[in-house]
Amino acid sequence: MTRLQYFLLHSVKFGPEPIKLVAADDKQGQAGWFGLTFPYGDKEEIVMALDELCQRNLMNLGTWVDDYNYTIIENPTDDAIKSALHDRSIYYSLTPEGGALWEQEFKVDWNK
Repeated sequence: MTRLQYFLLHSVKFGPEPIKLVAADDKQGQAGWFGLTFPYGDKEEIVMALDELCQRNLMNLGTWVDDYNYTIIENPTDDAIKSALHDRSIYYSLTPEGGALWEQEFKVDWNK
């Protein structure tokens, strides 16, 4: 996995985030939002990274129907991901498999 893919996994550890945030032109603003150093990449690299994570079933894209219900976009295409970069209503999140990988890679200790 690439540094950008690890960043994307880590950035949604607490829940879905708007895709538009990672595609913003203000990388310093992003770093402040996520509390992380953003691994600079252009929008095409972000699309490729998200696409691969979705294909590997580590992430999904979706929209909030209301405050409690999240609807997943099944099998998003590159075009759907590119469109999502400009749409604040599209979020990305971890799948159960992505959450397990995040726990493993970031050595999460739930007993602390």
